[in-house]
Amino acid sequence: MRKLEPPLEFYSINVYKYCIYSIGSQKVELRNRLVAIISDMERAALEYESNFTTNTLYTIAPNNSKKKDIFFDGVTKEELLDVYNKQLVPPGKKARTYIYDKIIGTHLFFDCPSCGFGEVENLDHYLSKSHFPQFVVHPLNLIPSCGPCNKKKGHRIATTAEMQVLNPYIDHGIFITDRWLFARVDDLSQFRFAYSVRFPLNWDDVSKSRVKNHFETFTLSSRYSKKAGIKYVELKDSMDKHLPSHSYTEIIEKLKSQMKDECHIKHVNSWLRAFYEALIEFYESKITQHSCISSGIQFCRRCRGSGMLLGSSCNICYGAGGLSGTRLDELSHIIDEPISCTKCMLGESSCIFCRGRGSIPIEEYWSRGLDLQ
Repeated sequence: MRKLEPPLEFYSINVYKYCIYSIGSQKVELRNRLVAIISDMERAALEYESNFTTNTLYTIAPNNSKKKDIFFDGVTKEELLDVYNKQLVPPGKKARTYIYDKIIGTHLFFDCPSCGFGEVENLDHYLSKSHFPQFVVHPLNLIPSCGPCNKKKGHRIATTAEMQVLNPYIDHGIFITDRWLFARVDDLSQFRFAYSVRFPLNWDDVSKSRVKNHFETFTLSSRYSKKAGIKYVELKDSMDKHLPSHSYTEIIEKLKSQMKDECHIKHVNSWLRAFYEALIEFYESKITQHSCISSGIQFCRRCRGSGMLLGSSCNICYGAGGLSGTRLDELSHIIDEPISCTKCMLGESSCIFCRGRGSIPIEEYWSRGLDLQ
């Protein structure tokens, strides 16, 4: 996610007034009814801003009425929605030029804040306009977005803190500075990369749930994997041309150099940074494997050469990352055994690693990326 500065230069009620006073004289009766609810819209704006400040927007109750139902005195839900759809959005409208385009224009040449790579092309309602029409033109509820992210979020409603997707206007701090996005090489021959989220141990459960919800809502795993596959094809062509010897050491240095050039230092959770680090880790493991083979030592299949499992020495190679073929064969029956959890006492229900089971199946250990914790 990317953080954005909120559009504080626009006062919500002034945006609403600008929109409704742009309604033509042929619809003066509609305009008068919309003018009559200005005080209602002001109260709604104050409610939004109060909850925005405390990051508790999820506590505002959604409205599930039909479009033709009265929302505020004499004004239907549909008529409120049309303040946005017919006055703020259409090209040529004054509100489009002076408000919509200015909010989106500030970020037009930046990546979508929700996914980190899409092209910003519209404004998305953080609280969906279909359930919260009173905030339909509130500037703080309008988030610059790419088309896919806008569509994937849809009309979802968060009724708890955990269910909220990240808000680029206010969710800064640990969401921006701490590393939580990781990738690994799944199948390099098929250009497949697997993306997942992992958290520092000091994070609270609400923050973890919000990132997971954000990651799933915007289907970032599959979207990032697709970007990574395309990027690897481009990168492979370059490496084949400039590094014909395919020395792992040369490849790693090349990858590190390109990561430094292409990855902005502030974006610790970009798909591109995770992509490069996954490739570097993959080729470094190749060097380890080759070193083991040349010395008559075989790569430990249980810990995959790292020597560690969940922060403790591997119970097969005892931290060496490899062992003799004979010894490996002798211990083959325990290679795929579950890993005993060393992070809790006897399978505590609150343990984020074993989830109360006391051990972790080996395939789950790798698929969840627990080796990165």
